[in-house]
Amino acid sequence: MPVEVVVIAYPKGAEMNVDYYINKHVPMVYDLWQPYAKTWRAEIPSSTSDSPYELILFAEMENEGDFGKVLAAQSEETTNKIRSDGINYTKMPPVIWTQLRVGEGPSA
Repeated sequence: MPVEVVVIAYPKGAEMNVDYYINKHVPMVYDLWQPYAKTWRAEIPSSTSDSPYELILFAEMENEGDFGKVLAAQSEETTNKIRSDGINYTKMPPVIWTQLRVGEGPSA
């Protein structure tokens, strides 16, 4: 079964506080998304990239549809807690989508 990946991408100009985002916000959200969230990784474009994003977070769920379960189980209070924390690390909202990992190769 494919792994569902939630992609949360902050556009250029978001003025990210990466330290706060990685060390405070993401762990809080990861805990709130249990038992569905399995792993996460955050990436920023290299200095030579022309990416339209300042930071991209990839949050992996175990199965397709798990992010929908997270959202369905999430209370309005939890949603507001996640959204209101944004003022601590960004000036712009993210673009969010899901995708399915259907393959990967070995590492060297």
